Amino acid sequence: MLATRKLPVRVSEKKKSRSSGDHLLPQLADFREAAFVSVKNGELVKLGRVVYVGKDVTPEMMLDRFCKVCPISLTRSEALRRLEVYTEALHKCKVGNLLSVTYTAEGLPVLKVELEHFIQQPVLNLP
Repeated sequence: MLATRKLPVRVSEKKKSRSSGDHLLPQLADFREAAFVSVKNGELVKLGRVVYVGKDVTPEMMLDRFCKVCPISLTRSEALRRLEVYTEALHKCKVGNLLSVTYTAEGLPVLKVELEHFIQQPVLNLP
């Protein structure tokens, strides 16, 4: 079964901090605007930072959560297919990366890394 332990969260533009629990999913109905959808309130969000959520999240779980905030006009199987593509794309992203999303003509999400997060090497000459 396909699952991920990483999801993007909303990044505050003013504070440059992330909003915990405000996970972002791709749009499933109207993908004319290149943006994520917040599962807290259904708002469109341009950028998200990848975080580790600590448990497996499947496309079925994503769809159930998405349906609570936004109605979808797709069949369940088509929505799951789009979320599976999204899950596979998340596997290629690293925790801390800043992402944006675009959509193909078929409505499949394509993730783009806007900014990579590099962990600096520790200083080895400490006293």
